[in-house]
Amino acid sequence: MKTILVGDDECDLARTLQAILEGEGYQVRTCANGREVLDCLQGQKADLVLLDVMMPSLSGLEVLRALRAAPGQSGLPVVLMSAVLPKVRREDYCWDVFLRKPFTIETLVGTVEQLIGKPEA
Repeated sequence: MKTILVGDDECDLARTLQAILEGEGYQVRTCANGREVLDCLQGQKADLVLLDVMMPSLSGLEVLRALRAAPGQSGLPVVLMSAVLPKVRREDYCWDVFLRKPFTIETLVGTVEQLIGKPEA
């Protein structure tokens, strides 16, 4: 089963994303801050990370920079999410897709399927 890690400090949004993606057939884990995202990825494999830009402990951009420098994690697909466009260059952080909040369920599911395929694939 394909696993998605959601890193977002807005608990209601994280739970909503989890419910939507689990309804589509993916396994989903949630983390409430950047440090927790990195800790979770050390212990368990993920196929995709949905990452909020503004989080406590470590920002989504700090998490992304750490992931891109980590052996075995540099190719992990990352979807960056925020209500505000990042003021950094994509080339400097290497995220795969940026979703501007709020986004539709169709956009979310389509993005996930584009990056890692359908859950049964």
